[in-house]
Amino acid sequence: MAVSSEKPSSNTEERYKETLLNILPGYIVEELIEKKSVHPKVYRHSTILFTDVVRFSRLSVHLDPVTLIRKLNSYVTLHDRIMDEFGIEKIKTIGDSYMCVSGIPDKKQSHAVDCCLAALNLLHVLADTKKETKEVEGEALDLNNWAFRIGIHTGPCISGVIGYKKFTFDIWGDSVNVAARMESAGAPGKINISEDTYKQVKDLFDCTYRGTQEVEKIGPVEMYFLNRIRAPLSEDKDGFFPNREFNKQYCLRFKVTKSSSLLPAFPHFIQNYIRQNPNTGG
Repeated sequence: MAVSSEKPSSNTEERYKETLLNILPGYIVEELIEKKSVHPKVYRHSTILFTDVVRFSRLSVHLDPVTLIRKLNSYVTLHDRIMDEFGIEKIKTIGDSYMCVSGIPDKKQSHAVDCCLAALNLLHVLADTKKETKEVEGEALDLNNWAFRIGIHTGPCISGVIGYKKFTFDIWGDSVNVAARMESAGAPGKINISEDTYKQVKDLFDCTYRGTQEVEKIGPVEMYFLNRIRAPLSEDKDGFFPNREFNKQYCLRFKVTKSSSLLPAFPHFIQNYIRQNPNTGG
């Protein structure tokens, strides 16, 4: 993908960059400005997370359009805030689905763990901010409190920018398809992860084996429900929040130190832990 080689005038250059930063990751913007094009990149290790609103089509029937979109926007904004807090890159929304990835562009080894932590945090916030139930008579549908399915898969992918008039940053590959299938094969209020993700996080999280799910052109994929952070590593009884032992193991496992070049890409709570314990890490 290439952009015009004509340089913006001095009085519009900053505005041009600011606009790009609102729709593209920072490193993509820098490459566009410097090289006037963006080359696709292959990432051997990443973790992709999808969420989807359960029975969104029925919600759209019972809510007026303005209320529906305002409600959807509030949930997307919540997703944005949580993903930013855990160092996860938002890719896009597709209708009522939300797609994001960890390990891109910063090649951090903690990508799978970070996505699982973000997913647990999302479920906690949704439960913590639950409003008075407003059920539809005859349907198991709550207009005030939407339910979400969450799917996670770990694997390689390709990233790039496509389009000429309206830039779009996206990722491609079988891993994207598997992550989407993990979401669709999940359950309301649950986090469904693939075996590849499970292998990366099983020492830190409690999971339940579910069986296999057929993925087109790939074959059967083993699935697990991610239940919680393991009790000895959890600050709370429900397993949503990591404790100091979790933080210590995280930093040792992923070699996070105060001098780590990738420190800003790690979850905010890990950055704070390192600042308070500068001698901790791998």
